[in-house]
Amino acid sequence: MNVLSTRAANMLERATVACLRVDLYTSLDQSSRAIAVGLDYLRIWAIDWSPHPTEEVARREYERIWSQLGSRTIEDLIELPLMSDPSSLATLDVLTKLGPPSLQTDANLFSLVICRAVNLSLEGGNW
Repeated sequence: MNVLSTRAANMLERATVACLRVDLYTSLDQSSRAIAVGLDYLRIWAIDWSPHPTEEVARREYERIWSQLGSRTIEDLIELPLMSDPSSLATLDVLTKLGPPSLQTDANLFSLVICRAVNLSLEGGNW
């Protein structure tokens, strides 16, 4: 499977390969390897997380949600445009795949994954 990573022609293909590898390792009950694959991909986009982040790191990402929400209402959020940036969409795909293995390995990482997905949506539109 790692051979696919080296043959990916662009970032979107790398995201697809990362998603497949995360799925594979998750289904093989190798959550730590799944996490490593996902975090390696995220580093490409300057998201450099530890597989075991501190509670403070997770809390900062959570607080960023509230900062981005500001005074917007639920109706305002519903009216956000659909996300169209391919890089953001690919990153959200990888974050989504990281949910289950992060839930099994580290509560702070799970919180970080979920909060970053929310923040990407608040920045780039509904997914």
